[in-house]
Amino acid sequence: METIEFPRRVHVGDTIGKTVTLPKHPASDGWALTIVVTNADLRYTITTSASGDNHVIDQATDAWTDGAYQWVAFATKDGKRERVSSGDLQVLPDIVGDAADLRSHAEKVLASIESVLEGKATTDDYSTNIRGKQLTRYTYEELLKLRNTYRAEVRAERRARSMRQGKHGVNQIRVRFP
Repeated sequence: METIEFPRRVHVGDTIGKTVTLPKHPASDGWALTIVVTNADLRYTITTSASGDNHVIDQATDAWTDGAYQWVAFATKDGKRERVSSGDLQVLPDIVGDAADLRSHAEKVLASIESVLEGKATTDDYSTNIRGKQLTRYTYEELLKLRNTYRAEVRAERRARSMRQGKHGVNQIRVRFP
């Protein structure tokens, strides 16, 4: 199987623009590349155009819905279909268009827990469910434990995001020798 460097994350409204080279399935030899992006509810089909030996992806995501998806790329020629590559794709809300809460699930839950602990909770905060139980049903001690759990999860997400952005990890110790 060949490998396609397909994005792992896109925002609704982004354009996926990429040139793909498939040595075993060159466009100049009549191979067409199709990428199917799907989850349990939705399916999007990306057709590519040929440019010499390469396959060109130029796909707008304006009409896509945010969520977790899987993608599979197929090369087709003369009624023959071969699976080329596959992976996961996270489609995130549009950051330019409508207002969207871009916080992760852990960040949202942590904010709700802290609001309840501080006595500043809204109806939405109180109706937050954790493990099938509303926040109002937890004791103060349980909420403190949950807060620590979600703080650790948020910290791990932020660390991973920093690493993806090329920033050094916070747990790194640098040593310089003379």
